[in-house]
Amino acid sequence: MEKTRRHLSGLGFALLAAVINGSVGVFITLSARMALESSAIAFYKCFLAVVILAIFLWANATLRQSIRNVFRSPILAAAGFFGVFVMNSFEVRAYRLESVATVVLMFLAGATVATQGLTIFMLSQRMTVGRAIAIGLCSAGVFLLMPKYLSFSAAAGCLLGAIAGVGYGTYMVIAQRFALKARLEDIFGMMVWGTIFLLPEYIVGGARIPSFDAWGMLIWLAMFPTILGYFLTTAAVTRIGASKVQLLELSEPLFAALMAWYFLNELLSSGQIMGGLAIVLASYAGDVIDKLVPGTHRQRRPSWRGSR
Repeated sequence: MEKTRRHLSGLGFALLAAVINGSVGVFITLSARMALESSAIAFYKCFLAVVILAIFLWANATLRQSIRNVFRSPILAAAGFFGVFVMNSFEVRAYRLESVATVVLMFLAGATVATQGLTIFMLSQRMTVGRAIAIGLCSAGVFLLMPKYLSFSAAAGCLLGAIAGVGYGTYMVIAQRFALKARLEDIFGMMVWGTIFLLPEYIVGGARIPSFDAWGMLIWLAMFPTILGYFLTTAAVTRIGASKVQLLELSEPLFAALMAWYFLNELLSSGQIMGGLAIVLASYAGDVIDKLVPGTHRQRRPSWRGSR
């Protein structure tokens, strides 16, 4: 009974994360329209998350210990680098160059390939037929997403979105491999490291202070997609694993496309819809095929060990 409850809660957390993360592109695009640089948006959404989390930790009398733990954990540093710095830095820039729905799909393609590939190395799992098909479908989806005459900015936006997805997929595997928990302390540590990594490019970009109107968007990005998004994703990963979470979060493009249509009047072409379907089917098909093929879930003997 406890195992079933834990599994169902993991499914729910993953779906909620997909809904919340689907709003990221819209609010980043709206923030950019307020003359905010990409480096400033990425930095402040994470910096504000650190401040908000610090207030909660201070209220619980655990702030001092949490700060000490941040700089003692290379795992939190790695999670902050891939899951905060890489994801936010590249994702924010991608939304300036390409439509929200396309960036989200490229993001998921990168996350799918990274998750399927890294689970082989970091979680000692076998390369299966399902994983190979998932990667192949992602590649086909990326090809279909590209318009016939691709401009430099559109290509750059797609590439940046995919790199952001690789960072996110890497973070999910790290969270599973080293059993990161959905605690305020761990999310605070990730945000601190991510903010530190984002600081140099914010300074180089001019270190501009946001206008009064932009703070509302940044606070929304800090509280919901950032803090709550990481909490839900980490909670889901520890319950059902990185691959299943990545599968369930493939519903994110639907929410992102609906929000982009409503708030930004953005629409997908027929080719992009076909490419999106291929990417969304990638992990689903891989999971189904692996269940049908005997012996694909057996793990290799771990070749290395690690701990927090």
